[in-house]
Parts: sequence; C-alpha cells; structure tokens
Amino acid sequence: MAFTQHSLASVAAWIDVGERARRSRTARLVLTLALVVCARAGAAEPAAPEVSCGRPGHPWVKFERADRDHAPGGFDAIMQHVRAELALQGIGVCFEGRGQAPIATVQLTARSGDAVEVVIDVQDALTKKRVSRVLDLRSTPPDARPLAIAVGTDELLRASWVEIAIETAPVEEAPPAEVVDVVESELRPESTVEIGTALAFEAYTGGQRFWGIDARGGIRPSPRWTVALRAGLRDGSSADAPNGTVDAKALILGVGAELSVLPPAESFQLELLGRLDAVHVSYVAKADAGALARSEDGTALIGSGGLAATVRLGAAAGLFAEASAGAPLRPVRAADSGSEVVSIAGFTLMTGVGVLATF
Repeated sequence: MAFTQHSLASVAAWIDVGERARRSRTARLVLTLALVVCARAGAAEPAAPEVSCGRPGHPWVKFERADRDHAPGGFDAIMQHVRAELALQGIGVCFEGRGQAPIATVQLTARSGDAVEVVIDVQDALTKKRVSRVLDLRSTPPDARPLAIAVGTDELLRASWVEIAIETAPVEEAPPAEVVDVVESELRPESTVEIGTALAFEAYTGGQRFWGIDARGGIRPSPRWTVALRAGLRDGSSADAPNGTVDAKALILGVGAELSVLPPAESFQLELLGRLDAVHVSYVAKADAGALARSEDGTALIGSGGLAATVRLGAAAGLFAEASAGAPLRPVRAADSGSEVVSIAGFTLMTGVGVLATF
C-alpha cells in the first residue's frame, strides 16, 4: 500500500478506518454479492448512459477515462459498481460534469497485465491530498475482479473523507452533507448492541406510583437510531380505601426507539425517545374487619416520549438518564364499593438512571 502527500494524522485515520472497513466488508459484500453473478454479463454489455453530474447541491465523483493499454479489465463494470454504492449516499459518479466541481477524482491504472495489479489514485478535492493503493488480484477469479476493484475504490474514497473528522486536518471548504454522513457511518460500527440496567420511577395522576429496576437491551442499526427493549419489576405505593388498603405490584415490558439529536460523539449523546409499555399490575386488597377483599390484575398500555442523555465512560460503558411523559392508552383502576381508589390513568411521568455496556 502506498501513500503520497499524507500527514501522520491521515495515516492514523486510514489505519483506523481500515480496521472498520474490514469489519464492515462482510455486510458490504453481502449487499453486492448478486453483482458477482452478473459481472460477466455486465462487463460484456455497453456502459450505462452517462448520468448528469455537477448540479449545485449534488456532490459527485469524477472517474478518469483510462487509455486502452492501461485500463483494467471490466472498467465500465467497475464504475457501475462504484456508482451503485455511492448512489446510496446521494453521491453521483460520472466521467464528465457541468457546473459544480467533483469532490474527488478517481484514476484506475493496470500496473501489470501478468500480475493483474491495479493502482487506484484518488485526488480528493475536500482534503486536498492524493492517496493510492495497489490491489493484487492474482487470487481473485476473473469474473469477480471488477467488483473487488470497485470495493477497494469505495473503501479508499471513504478513508480519504474520514480525514474531515480529524480536527487538525486542513479542510478548506465545508464538505457536503452526503460526505458527512459517509464519515459518520465509517467512524461508528454499522451496528452496536447495548445492554444495561436502570433504576426507574413512574407516577400517574390517577394516584399510582411505581419504583423498581429494569433490564435494558438495544441495537443501533445506524449512528443515529436505536431500537430498545426493557423489562422490569415494580413495587407500587399503597392507597387507602373506605374499607381497607390497596397495595400494587407490577411487571413492565416496553419497546421503543431513540433518535440522536447531536452528531455522534465519544463522550456524550442526547436522544429523543418514544416508547410503548405494557404494565401488568396486581392490586392486592387488604380489608378492614368486617369487610371482604378481592384482589385483581390488569394490563395497562402506556405511550410516552421524552429525552435520554448518555455520558460515555470509555468505548464500552456509559451512564444514562432519561425522562419522558405520556398517557395510558388503556388505563387500569382499583375500586372499593364502586368508587375509584387508585389508578394507572391520566398524565404519566417516567424517569430512570442506569448503566450500559456497548458491544
């Protein structure tokens, strides 16, 4: 692997991204595996019509046309694969464009026909540098070589753009939002699993109070989204009734989603959360002398929304706090002689604090 005009910080970023690229390469190759099957046909068919590039607000990458003597095999198929990959990020790929300058220029050159090595040069207009990589394809089947070259090109482009995130990197112009999204996705694993535990408190204007402990679990399919589950045990407040008292215990099971409102950071995260909880409550009646008691169960459905904040204690641990408000979609009430004593009803306030581990 060769690098030119590279700062030490850039090299560190490339090494770091190389590790992430290797971890995510399986998912990326699964997504494009079908292209291998049709690579032979794709290489034989005419190139796709040129896409219009250079419109304001639409970033694009320019492919340099290689002469016949130095072009790698399946050149048009390589470009089509790269175009399909970057189109998912809203970035165009063309040979020519009008108006807005390209954010990067890619050159592919076959170094040796016998060794089947390809040199990929990227002239990045954002970070003002030039990087290169040599791909040895001797162990790659001929039909799969265009895809392998395309994957290598895509990885090198992403590695070049990641330098934007280095505070000391000289970025002379603000990068397009599409490139920022690529950088964020490269700096964070494609999916993150989180598990944790929390102390929780819930209060309802119907008079019921709960406190207890939760087990939490979540998966982060993207840098900004988290899908979460929680299950917990609750001890409830006692309520006085005309003929005795009513105690409460509950089991809670909830599902929710969280959306980050800040750019992903190592030390702090702030997220909007929405949740739907099923609260199975057991009301235990204790009757005064001369009265009869009857205990009942019921399940309430609670919809809520709020904020969650997480402070990271390193790469694999963190502390979090959350607060949300909502209302029961299905209330549960405890009554004595036809009169309501306490209920899971009305306005709902939920809070929790806990710890989590990230994998």
